[in-house]
Amino acid sequence: MSFYGGYPEYISVEQQKKKAAKGLKKLSKKGKVLNPLEVSGKKLVTSELAKLWCSHVEDEIAYCQTRLSKGRSYLRHGSVIHLEINKGIVNAIVSGTDIYQVEIKVKPLEKQKWQNIQQLCIKNPEYSYQLFNGELSKQLLDDFLSKKNYIFPEYNEIDLECNCYDFYGEACKHISAVLYGIGVLMDANMQNLFLLRDVNYEDLLIACTSEINQDLHMPTMNNIINENNLEDLFGIELATSPHS
Repeated sequence: MSFYGGYPEYISVEQQKKKAAKGLKKLSKKGKVLNPLEVSGKKLVTSELAKLWCSHVEDEIAYCQTRLSKGRSYLRHGSVIHLEINKGIVNAIVSGTDIYQVEIKVKPLEKQKWQNIQQLCIKNPEYSYQLFNGELSKQLLDDFLSKKNYIFPEYNEIDLECNCYDFYGEACKHISAVLYGIGVLMDANMQNLFLLRDVNYEDLLIACTSEINQDLHMPTMNNIINENNLEDLFGIELATSPHS
């Protein structure tokens, strides 16, 4: 690795792409199961939820416009060669001048906020259908992102780590790429948001249908339904691995 003035040598977009492909191939040969991100089209994300996430990243988590811009470039050019969301944690590998490991830890959603959101779904049964069919209304988004229900993690709820030379506790370009990458995964499957906040999205379905059943004097969801026929009831497919 060459350094100039304490910083790695600049590499072009084409070099970036070649290094990412080489790093992906090398890690795959070592048996590492990878989930590389690919972005097609002019826009990183298209769903309203994912757009709001990217705005949240820019307004609340990462402040350096240069690093954010470089992060978007890294993502577009295939440099995020692995990104995986699990409960409250994101692990990623980003190819740059070297191969860098990124870890983002997110605190679980506050219990009161999750209870507030469940109450919203009880009062608005259509919200559950919207959530799991990807048809989010402006009213739902406004409710879920209101101050008392805010479902996105705030700055003090996130711990960022990268093993690059430029990481000093704030979001470097590799972390920025991963933060945008989380939006890409939310675009593909919004259940990744619930996984990130370590809450069970099925709770919303159960809360909603239990209220309906009580109104109709029917058995509650917990007594009459399981994961398999939740899919039949709502006409949806519940992902077992939403990050993949």
